[in-house]
Amino acid sequence: MGTPIQIPTEEGPLWAEIDLTPTIFGRVGLFLLKIPPVTLTLILEDGRIMHHRYIPAMGHRGFLLSPYIQTTDDFATFAAGIHQANRVRSIQFDTSGTGMWHNQFEVRLRRLETEAQLGARKIVLVQPAEPPPQLAHAAADRGSVCQIENANGLPAGTAESVISAQSALKLEGWSVVSERDGIAPDQVWITLTSSDGRCRFYRATEESRPDVKAALGHPNMKDPGFVANVDLADLNGLQKLNVYQVSGDVAFDCRLDRTVNVIATSR
Repeated sequence: MGTPIQIPTEEGPLWAEIDLTPTIFGRVGLFLLKIPPVTLTLILEDGRIMHHRYIPAMGHRGFLLSPYIQTTDDFATFAAGIHQANRVRSIQFDTSGTGMWHNQFEVRLRRLETEAQLGARKIVLVQPAEPPPQLAHAAADRGSVCQIENANGLPAGTAESVISAQSALKLEGWSVVSERDGIAPDQVWITLTSSDGRCRFYRATEESRPDVKAALGHPNMKDPGFVANVDLADLNGLQKLNVYQVSGDVAFDCRLDRTVNVIATSR
Protein backbone atom coordinates (compact mmCIF):
# COMPACT_ATOMS: atom_id res chain seq x y z
CA MET A 1 0.00 0.00 0.00
CA GLY A 2 1.18 3.48 -0.84
CA THR A 3 4.01 2.26 -3.08
CA PRO A 4 4.12 2.89 -6.87
CA ILE A 5 3.95 -0.28 -8.95
CA GLN A 6 5.77 0.00 -12.26
CA ILE A 7 3.88 -1.48 -15.20
CA PRO A 8 5.98 -3.35 -17.81
CA THR A 9 6.30 -1.65 -21.18
CA GLU A 10 4.15 -3.78 -23.47
CA GLU A 11 2.69 -3.37 -26.93
CA GLY A 12 -1.05 -3.78 -26.85
CA PRO A 13 -3.60 -3.83 -24.02
CA LEU A 14 -2.91 -5.18 -20.53
CA TRP A 15 -5.46 -6.96 -18.33
CA ALA A 16 -4.94 -6.75 -14.57
CA GLU A 17 -6.21 -8.93 -11.72
CA ILE A 18 -5.40 -7.53 -8.27
CA ASP A 19 -5.93 -9.41 -4.98
CA LEU A 20 -6.30 -6.55 -2.53
CA THR A 21 -7.81 -8.20 0.55
CA PRO A 22 -9.11 -6.75 3.83
CA THR A 23 -7.80 -7.68 7.27
CA ILE A 24 -10.10 -9.02 9.97
CA PHE A 25 -10.82 -5.44 11.05
CA GLY A 26 -11.44 -4.55 7.43
CA ARG A 27 -13.94 -7.37 7.01
CA VAL A 28 -15.88 -6.10 10.00
CA GLY A 29 -15.77 -2.59 8.57
CA LEU A 30 -17.02 -3.80 5.18
CA PHE A 31 -19.88 -5.65 6.89
CA LEU A 32 -20.84 -2.49 8.74
CA LEU A 33 -20.21 -0.33 5.63
CA LYS A 34 -17.81 1.77 7.70
CA ILE A 35 -14.46 1.57 5.97
CA PRO A 36 -12.52 4.36 4.21
CA PRO A 37 -12.35 4.01 0.42
CA VAL A 38 -9.29 2.88 -1.52
CA THR A 39 -7.85 5.30 -4.08
CA LEU A 40 -6.13 4.17 -7.27
CA THR A 41 -3.58 6.57 -8.80
CA LEU A 42 -2.40 5.98 -12.36
CA ILE A 43 0.51 7.73 -14.05
CA LEU A 44 0.22 7.70 -17.83
CA GLU A 45 3.00 7.69 -20.40
CA ASP A 46 2.43 11.35 -21.20
CA GLY A 47 2.84 12.30 -17.53
CA ARG A 48 -0.83 12.77 -16.65
CA ILE A 49 -1.89 11.62 -13.17
CA MET A 50 -5.37 10.13 -12.80
CA HIS A 51 -7.14 9.43 -9.49
CA HIS A 52 -10.09 7.05 -9.10
CA ARG A 53 -11.97 5.36 -6.31
CA TYR A 54 -11.03 1.68 -6.43
CA ILE A 55 -13.44 -1.23 -5.81
CA PRO A 56 -11.26 -4.20 -4.68
CA ALA A 57 -13.91 -6.81 -5.51
CA MET A 58 -14.01 -5.62 -9.13
CA GLY A 59 -10.22 -5.58 -9.31
CA HIS A 60 -10.11 -9.22 -8.20
CA ARG A 61 -12.26 -10.23 -11.19
CA GLY A 62 -10.02 -8.22 -13.52
CA PHE A 63 -10.15 -5.06 -15.60
CA LEU A 64 -8.47 -3.35 -18.56
CA LEU A 65 -5.54 -1.48 -17.03
CA SER A 66 -3.73 -0.18 -20.09
CA PRO A 67 -4.48 1.69 -22.29
CA TYR A 68 -6.39 4.05 -20.02
CA ILE A 69 -9.96 4.45 -21.28
CA GLN A 70 -11.56 7.72 -20.23
CA THR A 71 -13.74 8.95 -23.11
CA THR A 72 -15.84 7.51 -25.91
CA ASP A 73 -13.05 8.54 -28.30
CA ASP A 74 -10.61 6.47 -26.25
CA PHE A 75 -12.94 3.48 -26.50
CA ALA A 76 -13.39 3.90 -30.26
CA THR A 77 -9.62 4.12 -30.69
CA PHE A 78 -9.19 0.96 -28.62
CA ALA A 79 -11.82 -0.84 -30.73
CA ALA A 80 -9.91 0.19 -33.84
CA GLY A 81 -6.86 -1.69 -32.54
CA ILE A 82 -4.81 1.41 -31.77
CA HIS A 83 -3.08 0.90 -28.45
CA GLN A 84 -0.18 3.34 -28.45
CA ALA A 85 -2.03 6.11 -26.63
CA ASN A 86 -2.78 6.46 -22.91
CA ARG A 87 -0.42 3.73 -21.76
CA VAL A 88 -0.24 3.28 -18.00
CA ARG A 89 3.28 3.43 -16.59
CA SER A 90 2.59 2.98 -12.86
CA ILE A 91 -0.23 2.46 -10.38
CA GLN A 92 -0.54 3.06 -6.66
CA PHE A 93 -3.16 2.21 -4.04
CA ASP A 94 -3.79 4.42 -1.00
CA THR A 95 -6.29 4.49 1.84
CA SER A 96 -6.72 6.29 5.13
CA GLY A 97 -8.07 3.09 6.65
CA THR A 98 -4.97 2.01 8.57
CA GLY A 99 -5.08 -1.67 9.38
CA MET A 100 -8.14 -2.29 7.20
CA TRP A 101 -6.27 -3.78 4.21
CA HIS A 102 -3.30 -6.13 3.98
CA ASN A 103 -0.23 -4.06 3.17
CA GLN A 104 1.00 -6.50 0.52
CA PHE A 105 -1.05 -7.89 -2.34
CA GLU A 106 -0.65 -9.72 -5.63
CA VAL A 107 -0.91 -8.14 -9.06
CA ARG A 108 -1.30 -10.36 -12.15
CA LEU A 109 -0.87 -8.86 -15.61
CA ARG A 110 -1.43 -10.48 -18.98
CA ARG A 111 -1.66 -9.42 -22.58
CA LEU A 112 -5.21 -9.03 -23.80
CA GLU A 113 -5.59 -10.25 -27.37
CA THR A 114 -8.21 -8.25 -29.25
CA GLU A 115 -9.24 -8.14 -32.89
CA ALA A 116 -9.20 -4.72 -34.48
CA GLN A 117 -12.52 -3.52 -35.87
CA LEU A 118 -11.63 -2.27 -39.34
CA GLY A 119 -14.81 -0.21 -39.56
CA ALA A 120 -13.80 1.65 -36.43
CA ARG A 121 -10.42 2.56 -37.96
CA LYS A 122 -12.13 4.34 -40.84
CA ILE A 123 -14.27 6.29 -38.39
CA VAL A 124 -11.65 7.42 -35.89
CA LEU A 125 -8.64 7.76 -38.21
CA VAL A 126 -7.99 10.18 -41.05
CA GLN A 127 -7.76 8.35 -44.37
CA PRO A 128 -5.73 9.48 -47.43
CA ALA A 129 -7.66 11.93 -49.60
CA GLU A 130 -7.32 13.84 -52.85
CA PRO A 131 -5.64 17.16 -52.05
CA PRO A 132 -6.83 20.52 -53.37
CA PRO A 133 -5.15 21.62 -56.63
CA GLN A 134 -3.41 24.54 -54.90
CA LEU A 135 -0.95 22.14 -53.25
CA ALA A 136 0.63 21.35 -56.60
CA HIS A 137 1.95 24.93 -56.70
CA ALA A 138 2.59 25.53 -53.00
CA ALA A 139 5.05 28.29 -52.20
CA ALA A 140 7.34 28.88 -49.25
CA ASP A 141 6.55 32.04 -47.30
CA ARG A 142 8.67 33.32 -44.42
CA GLY A 143 5.59 34.89 -42.87
CA SER A 144 3.83 31.56 -42.43
CA VAL A 145 4.50 29.38 -39.39
CA CYS A 146 3.81 25.68 -38.83
CA GLN A 147 4.35 23.96 -35.51
CA ILE A 148 3.85 20.26 -34.70
CA GLU A 149 3.77 20.17 -30.91
CA ASN A 150 2.70 16.61 -30.09
CA ALA A 151 2.98 13.26 -31.83
CA ASN A 152 0.92 10.44 -30.34
CA GLY A 153 0.44 12.42 -27.14
CA LEU A 154 4.14 13.08 -26.56
CA PRO A 155 6.18 16.23 -27.31
CA ALA A 156 7.28 16.15 -30.92
CA GLY A 157 11.07 16.11 -31.27
CA THR A 158 13.36 16.46 -34.21
CA ALA A 159 14.59 12.87 -33.92
CA GLU A 160 13.14 10.10 -36.04
CA SER A 161 10.56 7.96 -34.24
CA VAL A 162 9.46 4.37 -34.88
CA ILE A 163 5.72 3.73 -35.16
CA SER A 164 3.85 0.50 -35.82
CA ALA A 165 1.66 0.57 -38.92
CA GLN A 166 -1.03 -1.14 -36.85
CA SER A 167 -1.23 2.05 -34.85
CA ALA A 168 -1.72 5.62 -35.97
CA LEU A 169 0.13 8.91 -36.04
CA LYS A 170 -1.77 11.57 -34.11
CA LEU A 171 -0.33 15.02 -34.80
CA GLU A 172 -1.32 18.15 -32.90
CA GLY A 173 -0.09 21.67 -33.54
CA TRP A 174 -0.90 25.04 -35.00
CA SER A 175 -0.18 27.08 -38.11
CA VAL A 176 -0.71 30.61 -39.41
CA VAL A 177 -0.31 32.12 -42.83
CA SER A 178 0.73 35.43 -41.26
CA GLU A 179 1.76 35.96 -37.63
CA ARG A 180 1.77 39.73 -38.02
CA ASP A 181 -1.73 39.98 -39.46
CA GLY A 182 -3.20 37.05 -37.52
CA ILE A 183 -4.32 35.09 -40.57
CA ALA A 184 -4.97 31.38 -40.09
CA PRO A 185 -5.28 28.97 -43.03
CA ASP A 186 -8.58 27.72 -44.41
CA GLN A 187 -7.22 24.17 -44.53
CA VAL A 188 -4.24 22.24 -43.18
CA TRP A 189 -2.96 19.10 -44.90
CA ILE A 190 -0.50 16.51 -43.58
CA THR A 191 1.67 14.64 -46.06
CA LEU A 192 3.66 11.42 -45.70
CA THR A 193 6.08 10.67 -48.52
CA SER A 194 7.71 7.23 -48.77
CA SER A 195 11.16 6.45 -50.15
CA ASP A 196 9.67 5.55 -53.55
CA GLY A 197 8.28 9.08 -53.85
CA ARG A 198 4.64 8.21 -53.25
CA CYS A 199 2.95 11.00 -51.32
CA ARG A 200 -0.23 10.56 -49.28
CA PHE A 201 -2.36 13.54 -48.20
CA TYR A 202 -4.43 13.76 -45.01
CA ARG A 203 -6.83 16.60 -44.18
CA ALA A 204 -6.39 17.87 -40.62
CA THR A 205 -9.19 19.18 -38.41
CA GLU A 206 -9.12 22.76 -37.18
CA GLU A 207 -8.94 23.52 -33.44
CA SER A 208 -9.54 26.79 -31.61
CA ARG A 209 -6.25 27.21 -29.65
CA PRO A 210 -7.04 30.41 -27.71
CA ASP A 211 -3.52 30.23 -26.25
CA VAL A 212 -2.00 30.70 -29.69
CA LYS A 213 -4.43 33.50 -30.52
CA ALA A 214 -3.49 35.31 -27.32
CA ALA A 215 0.25 34.80 -27.88
CA LEU A 216 -0.02 36.28 -31.38
CA GLY A 217 -2.16 39.16 -30.16
CA HIS A 218 -5.12 38.26 -32.38
CA PRO A 219 -7.83 36.81 -30.10
CA ASN A 220 -10.49 37.02 -32.83
CA MET A 221 -8.54 35.30 -35.58
CA LYS A 222 -9.70 32.11 -37.28
CA ASP A 223 -8.82 28.87 -35.47
CA PRO A 224 -5.07 28.25 -35.93
CA GLY A 225 -4.86 24.82 -34.28
CA PHE A 226 -4.99 21.49 -36.07
CA VAL A 227 -5.14 17.79 -35.22
CA ALA A 228 -4.94 14.74 -37.45
CA ASN A 229 -5.03 11.11 -36.32
CA VAL A 230 -3.56 9.51 -39.43
CA ASP A 231 -4.15 5.88 -40.40
CA LEU A 232 -0.78 4.23 -41.12
CA ALA A 233 -2.20 1.06 -42.69
CA ASP A 234 -0.36 -0.03 -45.86
CA LEU A 235 2.65 2.15 -45.00
CA ASN A 236 6.13 0.80 -44.35
CA GLY A 237 9.56 2.30 -43.88
CA LEU A 238 10.83 5.85 -43.57
CA GLN A 239 8.23 8.54 -44.26
CA LYS A 240 8.96 12.20 -44.78
CA LEU A 241 6.48 14.31 -42.84
CA ASN A 242 5.33 17.72 -44.00
CA VAL A 243 2.48 20.21 -43.52
CA TYR A 244 0.74 22.40 -46.10
CA GLN A 245 -1.54 25.39 -45.54
CA VAL A 246 -4.30 26.50 -47.89
CA SER A 247 -5.58 30.08 -47.77
CA GLY A 248 -8.04 30.99 -50.51
CA ASP A 249 -6.47 30.10 -53.85
CA VAL A 250 -2.93 29.93 -52.46
CA ALA A 251 -1.07 27.10 -50.72
CA PHE A 252 2.04 27.32 -48.57
CA ASP A 253 4.66 24.62 -48.07
CA CYS A 254 5.83 24.51 -44.45
CA ARG A 255 8.93 22.52 -45.46
CA LEU A 256 9.27 20.64 -42.19
CA ASP A 257 12.36 18.49 -41.82
CA ARG A 258 10.67 15.59 -40.01
CA THR A 259 10.62 11.84 -40.59
CA VAL A 260 8.82 8.88 -39.04
CA ASN A 261 9.73 5.24 -39.46
CA VAL A 262 6.67 3.02 -39.91
CA ILE A 263 7.07 -0.68 -39.19
CA ALA A 264 4.56 -2.86 -41.04
CA THR A 265 2.72 -5.35 -38.85
CA SER A 266 -0.11 -7.80 -39.36
CA ARG A 267 -3.41 -6.92 -37.69
